[in-house]
Amino acid sequence: ICKFGYAHKLISDQLQSHTIIKEYYAIVEGVVEQDSGTINEPIDRASEDSVHRIVRPDGQQSVTHYEVVKRFEHYTWLRIKLETGRTHQIRVHLKHLGHTLLGDELYGGNHELIGRQALHACHLNFNDVEGKNVDVWAEMPDDMKSLLE
Repeated sequence: ICKFGYAHKLISDQLQSHTIIKEYYAIVEGVVEQDSGTINEPIDRASEDSVHRIVRPDGQQSVTHYEVVKRFEHYTWLRIKLETGRTHQIRVHLKHLGHTLLGDELYGGNHELIGRQALHACHLNFNDVEGKNVDVWAEMPDDMKSLLE
């Protein structure tokens, strides 16, 4: 998203210092028992030529925080906050917990109720090149709203 070097460095520095807030809504299979938690598990490719990622001891440090927004009979609505930003991090960490994202075919999620991953980037907060705080919220898409109804 950065069009020039200075902006790229500012965003990169904020990512490195974990001062950018990235939050997501996720609808996962099963009932998550804990009201909130942190998943601190390293992630890497399943194999050298694979797109698929897994939790593995020799992977990159990956930290995901979650809290339950609402529990349903067979599903849970979560709010996710990333501390790191690895490829497929949310998907891999939630599967590791035993709660795959609805619609996530790559990681074994049920895709009968929604035709895509039930994951939505709802909040982004960072400082722009002038040092002003930018706080952006995105409304949940209709297909995920329908699932929750």
